[in-house]
Amino acid sequence: MGSVNDKPVFLVVTGAWHPPVCYDSLKNELNRLGYECAIPQMPSMGHGTHGITWEADKAKVLETAEPYFDEGREVVLVGHSYGGIPATVATEGQGVHERAARGLKGGFRSIVFLAAFAVPVKGWDLLTTLGGVWPDWQNTQEAYTKNKQSTVNEKGFQLLYNDTTEEEARKVYGNVLPHSQDAFETGIDFIATDITIPKTYIICENDLILPLTLQEKLVKSTPGMKERRIAAGHSPFLGKVPETCEILVEIAESQ
Repeated sequence: MGSVNDKPVFLVVTGAWHPPVCYDSLKNELNRLGYECAIPQMPSMGHGTHGITWEADKAKVLETAEPYFDEGREVVLVGHSYGGIPATVATEGQGVHERAARGLKGGFRSIVFLAAFAVPVKGWDLLTTLGGVWPDWQNTQEAYTKNKQSTVNEKGFQLLYNDTTEEEARKVYGNVLPHSQDAFETGIDFIATDITIPKTYIICENDLILPLTLQEKLVKSTPGMKERRIAAGHSPFLGKVPETCEILVEIAESQ
């Protein structure tokens, strides 16, 4: 068994509204298994983030990864839900082999979509990928009107945390923040099919937020996307922590 520095680092790109503290259980379990895990705060999340898009989140992902790259470390990106979008665009030109070709150390080893948006068409954004209409479990303003924020309402609470305890769900829900709506309504031109590193989608079969049929469609729309499944809702980092981490480690070590 090598030292922790020989192992890949997990970099989790959080879903909408949920700051890093909501993923503490996932991070702690990965640490227990001997892996470093970085979970940065996304700039598009929080009070006063009107107008901020995934571009700022992409920059944050790369800023977080860079010190590991400088050490020659390899990083496994894990994009949860919305986080699949900044995770996708962050991989451009930053895979281990691409960086090596430029004489650079480290890089992204692989990417994991955890019930995440693997955008299938150039120019699409999260809203388009979702179907073009905001669901009623969000408090959103009129689409594409710019400089608006989105929040989660009580119906969203019921759907987001359907496989954990009420106590744990309320604790996490108490930490959610507003999110820039522009982050969800700005298209990307580097999409899932453009990713050059190994990519895996973890389908959450009991997801009430990102329907199973949509998750399966996103996998089928992306040639080369491997598939794993877990009997979990949209927040497996709460109700299915050991199972989720087991899959993540298997993916990381299989590359």
